[in-house]
Formats: sequence, structure tokens, C-alpha cells
Amino acid sequence: MEKFIGVSLIFYKKDKYKKFRAVQSSYIFELKPLEQLLEDINHKAEAIINGFLLNFEYLGISDIYITESLGIYNYLGRTSFFELKNETDTDEIILSDDEINKKVGEIVQNSLINVGFVYFNRDSEGPNFNSTIIVYTIVDDFISLNELYKIAESNDFKSKIVKFSIEKLRKEDLIFKGISDFYSVRNEGLFEVEGVFDKKEEIITDVLSNKQFEKELDSINEDYKYIY
Repeated sequence: MEKFIGVSLIFYKKDKYKKFRAVQSSYIFELKPLEQLLEDINHKAEAIINGFLLNFEYLGISDIYITESLGIYNYLGRTSFFELKNETDTDEIILSDDEINKKVGEIVQNSLINVGFVYFNRDSEGPNFNSTIIVYTIVDDFISLNELYKIAESNDFKSKIVKFSIEKLRKEDLIFKGISDFYSVRNEGLFEVEGVFDKKEEIITDVLSNKQFEKELDSINEDYKYIY
């Protein structure tokens, strides 16, 4: 069975004000041995700087993580907040229905939409093990909030979360709380963010060294042993 990882790439360019504009976005790759994977990543980065990020330079990789293949309502990554152990703590990262409905009007027509589903893990082993997680996915057509909520609360989607989790999560412990992210996929990249920096060194701090990348890849390969 094919395995996939998300890889966050960083690009930058110097603007006319001598500031450094950086773009970080994630792309999904088939999990391969180190050299083959790096070759795929470099080919993708080259296509990007020769395409929609023309005049940018590719700086490197900032993160890698387990994911499914790119697809509607697939598991496309997760952020964990182990410090948010009370259910009400999730309120600070959830968008209101009004905020989401406003964002619906800003969605580019026919674009994919990044969505972050927020869950409170009311751990059966006790409150000390409670946590809050965001699980990311994409949709290609927004029908209604109720439709999104229905997917997030479904056993099928919760089963994906459990499957791709290294710790022993239980579907019945996962309480869907709301949506944290809702915006158009831009420039083909998932979860794209931009920033402006005074020095290039401020951007480089987020880039993994070759040794760090190899270590992270080894860790993902080890984690996959417990997933499949």
C-alpha cells in the first residue's frame, strides 16, 4: 500500500524595500527512500519557482508529517495541543458560524478549500491525558456548515484520525468542537502562509538541515509501522 507524507517548503525573495518575503506551503508526496524523495521534492520546488512563485528562491524544507494522498475529506495532517486539557479551551481556536459564512464569500470560485476540524480528546484513561487536536482536510465545494459538521462527526472521518495517530486514540473519545481554518488553497499549496522579514537568517531558522530531515524521515518510517 502506498504511503504519503506532507512536506512544507519555504520560498523567499528580496523585495524593493530590501525586506525578505517568505512563503511556506505544503505539498503531498509519496513516501520513498531518502534520495528518491529529495529528488521528487527538488523537482516540485523547481516547478514552483519557474511557475507561480517566479523570482522566488527555494530555501528548503521546514516540516514533514504523515498524511493521506491528496483527496477530498482525506486526512491531510494534524496539529496537537496537549496543554488544552479542558473542553472550553477549544473556544480560543474555533471560528464562529458567522466568521465561516463571511469567509465563504471570500472563497475563490472552483478552488479547493482548506478546512481544520477541531476535536477535544476526552481521554478514557483520565483527564491528565486530555488534549485538543486540529485535523486538516480539503473540500472542493462548500454546501453548508451542517454538511461539514456531519463529515467531521462521522465514524468514517474519526476512524481516519485514529488510524493515523501514533498514540491510542479512541473514536468515542473524540468530541468534534468546530472549525479552526477555512480558506482557499492558493498556488496549489496546502496551508500556505506568508511573512515579511528584515533578515534572511530569520527565515533560515525554520529550515531543516539535511541531518534533521533524515532524522525526521526515519521517525515517520518508524511511525508508519504502527499505522499499517
